[in-house]
Amino acid sequence: MNRLDIRVLSSLVLLGISTATVYAVDHSNLDEGRPLQLEDPYPIATGEIAVETGLGFTIERRREDRSFFPIQVLYGAYPNLQLGIGTTLSTDPRAIDEQERSGDLNLEALYNFNQETLNLPALGVKLELNLPTGIDSSGTDVSLTGLVTKSFGHLSLHANAGYAFLSGEDPGGRDGRYEIILGASYPKPAFNELSVRILRQRHNSMSIQ
Repeated sequence: MNRLDIRVLSSLVLLGISTATVYAVDHSNLDEGRPLQLEDPYPIATGEIAVETGLGFTIERRREDRSFFPIQVLYGAYPNLQLGIGTTLSTDPRAIDEQERSGDLNLEALYNFNQETLNLPALGVKLELNLPTGIDSSGTDVSLTGLVTKSFGHLSLHANAGYAFLSGEDPGGRDGRYEIILGASYPKPAFNELSVRILRQRHNSMSIQ
């Protein structure tokens, strides 16, 4: 299927909240879906709440075009631990990604293992749970992704590698998929972050018996 996927707005609202003091949010982290499918291993600060949203549209060659509206709430629950809840609303067709549908509830937890050093990259892990609360949705999906970031001066290289366990697929459909994403980001004075995708997302599938 040939398609053009354009995300025209991201991180529309950001709120910094602490139980004792209100801080400004320096939210230059890469977050999956805004606007790339790439993420770094850094959570938001403890006690902060970030509300992120966007607007995008997909131009299909062989099917009907559609618009989509993702929204997500992130919370810095503990040092190095970020929790999130969100959903994506879409016009027809309602499919977001394989069996994920418009209105499905997505729960996630991101944990950062370490800060980057001269010799060691920043490492993290992300656990996601997709619940079939959307239109014509079925099956609960679970994915586990490892996150790696290594900086060279202002240039940061990122790698995401994980596996998604799929349920509720049609008979004969795959039960899971690998996902590997590589990319880079470079801060620019005139922008919060300029991110360049250097390798397109690659999926490998594997059936689980």
